Amino acid sequence: MGISRWLVGAAAVLAGCLFLLPTAQAGDAVREPDCRMWLSSSGPQLKDWAVGYLSGMNLVWNAEHKVPAEPLSMLSSREEVFVWLNAHCRANERQPLARALIVLFFELVRRKEGR
Repeated sequence: MGISRWLVGAAAVLAGCLFLLPTAQAGDAVREPDCRMWLSSSGPQLKDWAVGYLSGMNLVWNAEHKVPAEPLSMLSSREEVFVWLNAHCRANERQPLARALIVLFFELVRRKEGR
């Protein structure tokens, strides 16, 4: 397994653990956040998780010297991520949040490429 795949896997596991640690109770099932959770969340925890996930993808993208560099530079603010996720998740409630963020990331790649 290449180092970049290891980093992506490790980052995903860490991000998932960080999301669950503050609120998990003994006996709670561990599950990946999905769009339904996004739409019903009112606290900053899931927003921070989403931004961290995107930041991790951007870090790996740049470490692999992918082009275009810095896809997240297409965002004007964190709020732009949240607005996009709200619209996307309303149309895809069962989608894992990580998958939604991957869709957003590659949309930003296409925007940066001018497509």
